[in-house]
Amino acid sequence: MWEGDEIFLTFDMDWVNDEVLEYFHDMICELDVCGTLFVTHETPVLDIIRSEGRLELGIHPNFNKLIDHSEPYHTNAQTKIRELIKIVPEASAVRSHALVRSSILSKYFAINGMKYEVNLFYPVDNGVKIKCFKDTWGMIQIPFIFEDDIYLMSDVKYTMKWYLGKTFLAPLIFNFHPLHLFLNTDKIEQYDEAKPYTRNYTMLKRYRDIRRDGIEKKFRTLVNLAKERKYMFRKLKEVDWQKECESESLKDNRERGMLC
Repeated sequence: MWEGDEIFLTFDMDWVNDEVLEYFHDMICELDVCGTLFVTHETPVLDIIRSEGRLELGIHPNFNKLIDHSEPYHTNAQTKIRELIKIVPEASAVRSHALVRSSILSKYFAINGMKYEVNLFYPVDNGVKIKCFKDTWGMIQIPFIFEDDIYLMSDVKYTMKWYLGKTFLAPLIFNFHPLHLFLNTDKIEQYDEAKPYTRNYTMLKRYRDIRRDGIEKKFRTLVNLAKERKYMFRKLKEVDWQKECESESLKDNRERGMLC
């Protein structure tokens, strides 16, 4: 059971242009929060982010083209992981693009020095008890409860107040994308139209609409509610997830009557 009054904001960089990344980082500074950014590519903006210190940097490898064989034959999963580690040598956390995961990838993450994998998304309205665990390779598998693009595609949309209502047992780990925050996306069709211009700031601005009840507004509401309720904003690396896993195992065993 997760008992901490802590909230974790995570973000997938997803190859956005520098202007959008700067907009996102300015928002993090304005709201005075911290979190974890999963990095997809090199950019001078990363130096600004590092110097400010509000965001822990992880890696966000894209294995999709390996799956559909559209990547050059000499490229493999470890190559992609190592290329990103060169950009973010301080990284200890990883989330794959499109949440692609397997036991082999987890092994590669561990071999290359990653400690935490955040690829397990669980809809928290399904009644499942959610917890972290250590896998065969020593990677701590950390689940998360909110993903903005999945939210946009869902028929049922809960309020940010509901997510902070403690009606379920889980770490409060949320995931957003800087592009959705910038666009203030309120329908996935809006994103689909803007997606071809991910690297073109002039064109992207045409699709931004702050008047909508979109992802930026949802994000700001979440942050403000969390502050009102005295939640502590944390980076993933600031928690002893190993201890959390051990604590969960002990609690489960006691509940089953396996320990005195």
